[in-house]
Amino acid sequence: MFDATPVTVADALLFFLVGIVYPVYGFIYHLSNSAEKLSLDPNVRVKFFTESILINVVTATAVVWIWLWDARSFATLGMQHNTNWSTLLTWLVVGLFVTFSAIQYHRVRTNANARETMREYLATAGKKTLLLMPKTSNEHHLAMCAGVVAGIAEEIVYRGYLIWLFALFFPIWVAAPLSIAIFICLHFYQDKAGLFQVGLFAAISTVLYLLSDSLVPVIVLHICIDVLNLNTGRIAAGR
Repeated sequence: MFDATPVTVADALLFFLVGIVYPVYGFIYHLSNSAEKLSLDPNVRVKFFTESILINVVTATAVVWIWLWDARSFATLGMQHNTNWSTLLTWLVVGLFVTFSAIQYHRVRTNANARETMREYLATAGKKTLLLMPKTSNEHHLAMCAGVVAGIAEEIVYRGYLIWLFALFFPIWVAAPLSIAIFICLHFYQDKAGLFQVGLFAAISTVLYLLSDSLVPVIVLHICIDVLNLNTGRIAAGR
């Protein structure tokens, strides 16, 4: 799964970008921008979603470019699909998570009590996390686009690439948590409740990726969860 491909200068630069610069930027953004300050900018959500799309496209493109330039096997990046029992088990787990989110979306859409319960749950997410949730139709569409892009790009970069890179120097039981830690740091702009969910999702995605040796199931999971949760939150908020 993790061939000992020589690390290049491009790898070092990319790791510096995604493993250090972006997490530090997220931390500084969190410290220097309170919810009250962000609320004064009417375009804060458009800027946030647009920036997210650009960052994810750039980093994922950089990974693919490095692989093409060095003629590396994309299988080492998880860009393959197997038909063994572990992959089938992974798809079963993905199906269960997506089904649960779909049922939750349906209940919130069709049941007033479920909508109220979801609103109460969202109220505990924290001021900054709530502030960055889309408010208008245009913001919602942009957020959906950001969610789909993140579902592809973040899995390539933070599951496929970083785990591969760390596994060249550490055992997998160290490499995987390191990638999860960086992924959590990347989301420092969120409040504690949001960070917990990010960490839980990253851990589940990492386990599924290692189980299946493929990014395909976790990309599908990531996109479906993002899209369903965005729509569930929008309906609960009455938008």
